[in-house]
Amino acid sequence: MITGILLSICAALGFAGSAVFIKLSLQKIPYSGATIMSLVVSALFSLSVALIMHFEEIITLSPISYLWFAIVGFITFTGGRSLQYLAINRMGAARSSSLVACSPFFAAILAVIFLGESINIWLVLGTVFIVSGVVVVSLSSEKNE
Repeated sequence: MITGILLSICAALGFAGSAVFIKLSLQKIPYSGATIMSLVVSALFSLSVALIMHFEEIITLSPISYLWFAIVGFITFTGGRSLQYLAINRMGAARSSSLVACSPFFAAILAVIFLGESINIWLVLGTVFIVSGVVVVSLSSEKNE
C-alpha cells in the first residue's frame, strides 16, 4: 500500500513538473514542436522500458492487439498531449493542470457507462471533490485576471 502511495506522489510530482517545464519551453518553440519532441522522447522511453521488462509478452501479442495499442496511443498521446500543451500555452501551467486533473471524473463516468462499473459512495465523494476543486480553481483564476 505504501509503495502505491509513494508511486502516486512521484507521478503527481512528475506531471506537475512537466507542466512547468512545458510552459518554459513554449516560450521558445511553438506547441506543435514541443508536442512532437515530447512524443518522440516519451515513445522511445516507454518502448525501451516495455521491451526490457516484457519482451516475451510483447512478441506474442496478436496483430489486432498492436492495432488497438496504436489507436489508443495515437488518441491519448498525440491528441491529449497536443491539447494539453495548447491549454498550457494559453492558460498557464497551474490552471490547465488543475483542469486536466479532472480526468478521474471522466474516467469514472466512462467506466460506469462502458464497463458497467458500479457507483458507490467513494466514487460519488471523489466526483464531488473533483468538481469542487475545478470550480474553486476556475473561480479563483477569474478573480485574479
